[in-house]
Amino acid sequence: MQQVGVEVVERPRAEVRQRASSTRPAIAAAAEEATAKEIEGMGATRRWVSEDPEDPFVVLADPEGNEFCIVRAD
Repeated sequence: MQQVGVEVVERPRAEVRQRASSTRPAIAAAAEEATAKEIEGMGATRRWVSEDPEDPFVVLADPEGNEFCIVRAD
């Protein structure tokens, strides 16, 4: 392999899982709001945000309209 002068940025890892209370796929992240904003920057659209402090999550949709959740990792 040839080395190039590009710096590799370490990104937070996310876990995709199915929420028991939802039919949408979910991505578990340490900071759901920051992760949602990052994914919005890649083209997702914010649909709504949970107002329940005991169950924080953000619902997004990809450019084709497929919904998914960003949930706080346990």
